[in-house]
Amino acid sequence: MKNIIQNTTKAILIVLPLLFNGCKIDLPKNSKPILKLEKSKCFGDCAMYSAVLKENSWLEFYPKENTKIKSPSYSKIKKTDYKSLLNIINSIPVKNLKSEYDNKLLMDAPTIHLTFYKGQNKRRIKIRANPPKKLKVLIKQFEQIIKSSEWKPLP
Repeated sequence: MKNIIQNTTKAILIVLPLLFNGCKIDLPKNSKPILKLEKSKCFGDCAMYSAVLKENSWLEFYPKENTKIKSPSYSKIKKTDYKSLLNIINSIPVKNLKSEYDNKLLMDAPTIHLTFYKGQNKRRIKIRANPPKKLKVLIKQFEQIIKSSEWKPLP
């Protein structure tokens, strides 16, 4: 009887770490950001959050207010979505963009900040009204991917 208990205990101790191995999150440690989208408040119930597209199809989401996701989360997006976003980003002449697209007469429009990362350089652009068509397409596509992604809480 004593041998059975000892053998069972050994088996449990050997198998136990393997059970928790499936819970491990394999987030890339040095994944660099490519694009960050931040949405600010409006006078209504606008979603307020930031989302960061990173290398290797990783997407991180940081909710602030009025979002279905309540805690910082991550998702591995489809390769096709990732490549599509990269193609749009690469087609935008970031250096030629204004730092702000605004209309002072708009009172209740949320502000979107886009930050483009390229190596050590980054460029932040404020958007409330009348951005160029390629920026509109980028924002729409990025928001669609955010909505359709499967999110898991960040560790």
